[in-house]
Amino acid sequence: MRFSRFATRRDFIQGAAAAATVALSPARAAAAAAAGVVSAGEGDARVGLAGVLVTNGRDVVATDADGRYTLPIEGDAIISVIKPSGYAVPVEPGTNLERFFHIHQPGGTPASLGLSGPGVDPTGPLPASVDFHLARREEPSKFRAILFADPQPETDAEVDFIRDGVVAALAGVDAAFGLTLGDITGDNLSLYPRINALIGQIGIPWRVAIGNHDLNYEAKDDSFARETFKRTFGPTHYAFERGGALFIVLDNVVYHGADASKPGSQGDYHDAISPGQLRFVENVLRHTPKDRLVIIATHIPLKSTWTDDGREVATQDTAELLAIVGERPCVSFSGHTHMAEHRYILPSDDAPASRAHRHQVLATVSGSWWSGPYDSDGVAIADCCDGAPSGYYILDVDGATCQARFHPTRASRSPLLRAALAERQDPGADGPARLMEAKLTRRQAARTELVVNAFDGGPRANVSYRINGGAPVAMARDYRVDPFVADVYARNANVIKPWVAAVKSPHVWAAPLPAELAPGPHSVDVTATGEFGEIGRTTILFEIKGDDGSLALR
Repeated sequence: MRFSRFATRRDFIQGAAAAATVALSPARAAAAAAAGVVSAGEGDARVGLAGVLVTNGRDVVATDADGRYTLPIEGDAIISVIKPSGYAVPVEPGTNLERFFHIHQPGGTPASLGLSGPGVDPTGPLPASVDFHLARREEPSKFRAILFADPQPETDAEVDFIRDGVVAALAGVDAAFGLTLGDITGDNLSLYPRINALIGQIGIPWRVAIGNHDLNYEAKDDSFARETFKRTFGPTHYAFERGGALFIVLDNVVYHGADASKPGSQGDYHDAISPGQLRFVENVLRHTPKDRLVIIATHIPLKSTWTDDGREVATQDTAELLAIVGERPCVSFSGHTHMAEHRYILPSDDAPASRAHRHQVLATVSGSWWSGPYDSDGVAIADCCDGAPSGYYILDVDGATCQARFHPTRASRSPLLRAALAERQDPGADGPARLMEAKLTRRQAARTELVVNAFDGGPRANVSYRINGGAPVAMARDYRVDPFVADVYARNANVIKPWVAAVKSPHVWAAPLPAELAPGPHSVDVTATGEFGEIGRTTILFEIKGDDGSLALR
């Protein structure tokens, strides 16, 4: 049994986890069929749309020439339309959540489960016709979307941070839509209405993925662990098109069931993609031209670094998922770890490097779970455990290519990289290096190094520095704790949540200061380039004291 990287957070709250048996599914009712029409236009101009995909979460069918479809339904199901390019689905007033589904759950959520969050109301029998109405919209192949990972507020006060931070930063943004990659709340599902209303103020259509903190923990197994999420957002896996690109949102959280010995009955979970979802992806792609860009979104990473010694965790069935995708242009995004990371995943052991799948783990909106001192606007600074600030991503899509760039929520406070001076560490040293002040004796300078955190730097990133305008010098990547964030956590321990600790970062570079720097002021200009070109530049100033301790000029 495998556990997710930040099970330690819940272990702190709940105690040590016990093994649990995963129940696969509830008893299924006799097979039925759903039928309906997908249409566009108004009044006498309303017409059925041919070739639109409709799904029950596993099977996928295309509408006929009159816009009609028929789908098998076995037990409870959610029927959803896969929005085609050039059309829009209705949005909920106030929240801008896209409404593209019909829940079929005749008995609703069983009251006997005693879920604390509201479940699905009984829907009764299938309607005679489950119809979807779309509106025509111009959708160019070049567009922009907003990506959130883990807003994860536990309290109303932390929802205030979302309002005054990321929502305020994005209000009126020019983007086609937004997508939250799970952990919409931090175990407090009663916050959904307020969060949704606030994110609705950004003013663009919005969709979501489910995260491990969005579950009904009282559920006895995985079967009824998503009832409040379904009631609020609809299906936990689905697809839609935008500007020719295909987005596939998957649920890779498998819940083991309630544990009455722990607060809130929070049980454990592991990461996997169910066979039904794999078949869903396969069936959607059968209807999708092979040159179309496919963008996959999950909460838990398909692959990420997850321990201080560099071990990795991969979502079960990632290899099967990538085999289904094949050689199509495809990227994927996730959150969950509260770190920023670029990964290149080979679909098989013998695959050439050119076929590596690009997976990007996003830094989170909540950063270090809303830990840390407040900024001048009263928002928790909440730097992530790898030293990246809290933030969001802007995804730019252009035909079959795309790139997602990191944007710190408080851009005026946080550029895209940070440079600091730290005491040089011996290889294999435990703990973070000590930060050095900007006034150094020659002896101190001899054991000081420049440490740079390029927040969006992946395996293809490079960092260099120039001292006093001299020639650029390449820096070495060093898998280590960012001393800056470790210092922030140490100085503000009273406002850091107990499970939060600085972790080794995959995007830190280091280089010793040049020997024999003359007394006086010095400038260091740092430049970082990454997967999508330049990440950013920054400059720091420091001084070397003379032998007599004075800050003499060079």
